[in-house]
Amino acid sequence: MKINNLSFLINDMHCKSCIKIIEATLSEIPGVKITDSDFKKKTVSITYNIDTTTPEILINTIKEIGYKAEIV
Repeated sequence: MKINNLSFLINDMHCKSCIKIIEATLSEIPGVKITDSDFKKKTVSITYNIDTTTPEILINTIKEIGYKAEIV
């Protein structure tokens, strides 16, 4: 198993409910092991298995729930 860590900037994350929605959605993706969010910095850090998911899948999933994400 190969593990990678990425952080995403999500500028349109407005409240703690946004964090809950984003974390819950990302945790459903196969291979995502840990999500950590910082509301003040508007970032989400993700540890994931590169054999089962990709940065593109993570970004597209965030976009599908109405947020814009870019890799930091």
